[in-house]
Amino acid sequence: MGGSVRALEFSPAACSPAVAGDERTVWLTRDDGRSEPISIALTGHCDAVGGVAFSPAGSLLATASKDRTVRLWTVPVDGPATSGT
Repeated sequence: MGGSVRALEFSPAACSPAVAGDERTVWLTRDDGRSEPISIALTGHCDAVGGVAFSPAGSLLATASKDRTVRLWTVPVDGPATSGT
C-alpha cells in the first residue's frame, strides 16, 4: 500500500485488518494462521477512503470515501470480496 493510511480496523471475527488511505483502495488481509497471509484489494471508490468498519460478526465491511460514497462489502471466507453498493 502506498500513500497515507487514513483508516485501520481489525475484524472482530479474526485477526484480519482492513487498511484504507489516499490511493482509493481498501486492503483486507486474511490470516488463518495455517498459510501465508492473503491481501485482497477492494476497489471501487473514486477518491481517498477515510473510514472502514466491520459488522459485529465480521462478515461485512463498510468503507467511506471522500467521493461521498459508502460501500458495503461481503468479507470473503474464500474467494474475492463483493460489493453490494
